[in-house]
Amino acid sequence: MMYKLWWKLLLLQASGCLSLESRPDPRIVGGFPADIANIPYIVSIQLYGIHHCGGSIINNHTILTAGHCLNGVPHRLLKVKVGGTSRYRKDGELFSVADLQVHENFNPKTMDYDIGIIRLTKNLTLSRKV
Repeated sequence: MMYKLWWKLLLLQASGCLSLESRPDPRIVGGFPADIANIPYIVSIQLYGIHHCGGSIINNHTILTAGHCLNGVPHRLLKVKVGGTSRYRKDGELFSVADLQVHENFNPKTMDYDIGIIRLTKNLTLSRKV
C-alpha cells in the first residue's frame, strides 16, 4: 500500500502537479504588484522563513497582526520582514521577534478578539520603504 502511494506521489511530482518550487500564484483576483513605498507600514510575518501572515507597523518596535497568526507559535520561530513586497526575492530586511502577545480573550473557535502584538528585538529605522 505504501509503495503505491510513493509511486503516485513520484509521478505527480514528475508531472509538475506537485511542484515543490515557489512560483507566483494568482490568488488575489484583480490585484496588482505593489510598490512598498506606497504601503511602507505593511510587513510579512514569517514562520520558518516562509510568509505566514501580514502585519502593520505601529511604531519602530511594534507590529500589529491577527491573533490566530501568533496563537501557539513560539516567538523565536518567527521573523518580521519589512521594506519588501516579494515572497520570492530577497528584498527588505528581517527582524527577530523579542516577544509576542495574543489578546487574552482570543477564541480560536469563534475568532473573537483575533488580535496580536509583536515586539521586535531591535528598533526599525523608519524610512520611505518602512
